[in-house]
Amino acid sequence: MSSASYYVMKLRNNSWHNCKVLPYFWMDEATVANQLLLPGCDSISYGPNFIDTGNAILQNISQPAVYCRWLANVTVSAHSSSIVLGGKTLIIERCGRDACRSYSYQVRRIVWHGKKNALLKWSYTTRKIKQGIFLGGNGAFNYYHWLIEILVKCMFLNDIPGEYSAFPLLVSNDAREIPQFSEMLKIIAKDREIIWLSKDDIYDVAELVYIDAPNNLPFNVVGTYRFSAGDFFIRRESIDYLRSVYLTPSHSLDASWSSCPKNIFLCRGNDRRGYNQNEVKLLLEGMDFVSLDMCELSFMQQVEIFNNADWIVGPTGAAWTNLVFAKKGLKCLCWMAEGYGEFSAFSNLAVCAGADLRYLTVDAKAPLTSSLYEASYVLDIEKLKSALTSMWAP
Repeated sequence: MSSASYYVMKLRNNSWHNCKVLPYFWMDEATVANQLLLPGCDSISYGPNFIDTGNAILQNISQPAVYCRWLANVTVSAHSSSIVLGGKTLIIERCGRDACRSYSYQVRRIVWHGKKNALLKWSYTTRKIKQGIFLGGNGAFNYYHWLIEILVKCMFLNDIPGEYSAFPLLVSNDAREIPQFSEMLKIIAKDREIIWLSKDDIYDVAELVYIDAPNNLPFNVVGTYRFSAGDFFIRRESIDYLRSVYLTPSHSLDASWSSCPKNIFLCRGNDRRGYNQNEVKLLLEGMDFVSLDMCELSFMQQVEIFNNADWIVGPTGAAWTNLVFAKKGLKCLCWMAEGYGEFSAFSNLAVCAGADLRYLTVDAKAPLTSSLYEASYVLDIEKLKSALTSMWAP
């Protein structure tokens, strides 16, 4: 049975009686008023530099243009990079390459989508907002997506036309409930008015400003699809902007953090991806690495740690987002499941910051890309030793 037939059958059985089927269009093809913020350009996506193969992956890409769009009478959801126009048409901000059908936009309110139509949940509480600049979207609860794709849009706030520039920011409640997110927002948004969006509601907005994400990666992929370096878009100027905002003396911490550890192991507490962390930790601490769980630190502590470290080692995960703030010459060793293919989010950030990031692969034995988020594995300790030795020389 096709996925479309499956969802139709479920609808007939009233399993999703609070859903609507709507036609959808891509944001970049929708006919809405807009203003160009950044033109499209040719660029390079820097894929992982695998120690196993000795190959650094590069792929030519065409960065899409970035627009500010203003729309009337739309509905939005805090955790979705999409809007519903006039209650009749879904508009989705697509990511990556235009023709890639291996990307899935099924997230939060979008239950399913085909080539022309999408099935949307419609059972949320609907609230009304007069005006706002949307700073929600896919992964608003995730450290990487929040900083690199959503919060970074603040670089364009001064470019919004006068009649819209004073609108309040529409921000997911995650940025109020997660201390590090709240800290990041307070620094970058200063005294801007904020309207908080619950992930469990949808909002009717009379006048909305929607800013395209200057950086983007596929939030979900289909089946066994493996990432390609060409799926990842990072605007160097946006990373420079984040560094200019957060790497300033005015945000420096107290003296207790003035001498950060130089060698860091990114350990985790209650990791959903179980692996032989204690064995790895024992090895690295014997090599003068300090084990730190980034989740236990404030945002600015994480910034200073990455900006002062000489070495950082650890499994792939959102903590590597802090490569945005790395000092030039930082050496990094990361391991990730080979099922991720050429996952290039962090390798692109490393290039922008001037860090040297290398990768080891592990076999997580997960049949689908989506299952890698929780797949357990064992990291070969001898392989880790060999990789560290090969990188140790200046």
